[in-house]
Amino acid sequence: MTEANMSFLTGFVQVMKPIAVAMEFLQGEKECFVGHVVPTITGIEKKLRGMRIDESMTPLRQAILNGLQTRFRAVFADDQYHIASMLIPRFKLNYLPENDQHLKKLLLAQAVSALDKRTTVTSTITHNDEQSVSQAASASQSDDDDLFQFVQCNANTEAAQRGRTVDQEVDLYVNSVDTNMSLLLKFPRLCKAFLMYNAALPSGAAVERLFSCAGQILVPRRCRVSDASISEI
Repeated sequence: MTEANMSFLTGFVQVMKPIAVAMEFLQGEKECFVGHVVPTITGIEKKLRGMRIDESMTPLRQAILNGLQTRFRAVFADDQYHIASMLIPRFKLNYLPENDQHLKKLLLAQAVSALDKRTTVTSTITHNDEQSVSQAASASQSDDDDLFQFVQCNANTEAAQRGRTVDQEVDLYVNSVDTNMSLLLKFPRLCKAFLMYNAALPSGAAVERLFSCAGQILVPRRCRVSDASISEI
């Protein structure tokens, strides 16, 4: 293999790495929700634009950026995707440009208020709700593989308490420095809204794992493993 070929392959791996990291993340079974889609795509774009790459890889990078904008234009224009993203404590409003944060904050308050009027929200979160939110902690990644490095946490202090109005609850939430999923348990309305908007993304990983295990069991060597045979062991 020539030096030019090695250089090309190195550049190709560098450009495609954010795509591979995103695909691996978005097929997660426990830690990925609808609200991760917009920040993940934004993270890919920022990673690609911030790369120092060989000139031969510039057309590939531009093609990927154009493809992402075309494929996910409708997603970025859909308010429900943004509400789902804002309800994930790691993102809140921090993944948005400064000029969009005020409008999105109003949108979040309206969404939570509408949900609050449709359902009776008590001050106590059920055990199942608490377990669902607690199990949604983000996976740790190296800085190089972290697509969400561009998210800057707000440094305001937080004193979250129950029994506040929707606007006060949203204010406390978006100004909190806490990025753990358990933060939602302090905000009953936002926790209910999170469970409403953030469905888990469908993934074929579990099905693939099932077929993989079945392929190791249903083989000629084990075809005579019956209940009677097992009972004799």
